[in-house]
Amino acid sequence: MSKHNTRAVILAAGRSTRFQRKQSKLLTHICGQPMILFPIKAIQKLGIPITIVLGHQAEEINAEI
Repeated sequence: MSKHNTRAVILAAGRSTRFQRKQSKLLTHICGQPMILFPIKAIQKLGIPITIVLGHQAEEINAEI
């Protein structure tokens, strides 16, 4: 897939206010891993470069990835 100029962008900058927790939903563990890792791993399997846009709780999310 590297012959095309394709890049995935994961927007992970929100405050997760509808999730009703102080911690970002992206840090919530599901099946033993943080939620943010599910799209990252799926995109990596496709061999597509990834850009992750972080904002709220960026340091904590970055530590998990």
